[in-house]
Amino acid sequence: MFEGMEFYVINVDSTVSKPNLEKIILENGGKRVQNLMPTTTHLIAAKECFRVRSIVQQYKMNVIQYRWVVNCAEFGTLVELEPLYMIYSNADLLRYFEQNIDKYGDHYT
Repeated sequence: MFEGMEFYVINVDSTVSKPNLEKIILENGGKRVQNLMPTTTHLIAAKECFRVRSIVQQYKMNVIQYRWVVNCAEFGTLVELEPLYMIYSNADLLRYFEQNIDKYGDHYT
């Protein structure tokens, strides 16, 4: 399910450990890195922190809540990204949300 995706897990909370989250990523075909790389496709975090703010400020990358990874594994498929899964959304993703999701968080399709 995560084939071709490279994940950098910035932080987690008390409900899941970083090793367990990385295990979920690896078991589902993803790759994990310990530092942000040019090939990194997904930034994962539980909360905003100094590191998250620095990455957002410098690279304008989307930062996804770790729950998205857990939910994908639970459902056995890639779950559509929605605002509730986002810690930070860049301008392109915000535009996508505006065009495809109503004010209640439901997709138009």
